[in-house]
Amino acid sequence: MEIELSRSADPGGAIAQPGTFLCSDSFGGMPYLVEILLPVTHGRRSRTNLDLVRDELTAEFGGVTLQINSPAEGLWEDDGDVERDRIVMAEVMIDDIDYSWWSSYRGELETRFRQEKIVIRATSIERL
Repeated sequence: MEIELSRSADPGGAIAQPGTFLCSDSFGGMPYLVEILLPVTHGRRSRTNLDLVRDELTAEFGGVTLQINSPAEGLWEDDGDVERDRIVMAEVMIDDIDYSWWSSYRGELETRFRQEKIVIRATSIERL
């Protein structure tokens, strides 16, 4: 289990794609945004799982943002069939990436949400 890590800025930190952020130490702290894509249903179990994720991430990192009002729809092809998920995104800002912790947590989420794979990605950010 590995974390998908993508960088928004070029190695020199001077150029970024539109809509992305450049990484800089000038503001101190919080150089990564970690996003977790969580599948949801309309059931009580789904809300309980989201509440647990909210509480766990708040306890571990001091805060979390859950984008739950308008779940996105995820589509992918699997053996010729189109699969669909309704997705809620959880976001946390962190100073450093503990790959071991995130790998373990992703395994817990995959079991809890009954998924083969949960996507967790980190992007370098600059706080404005």
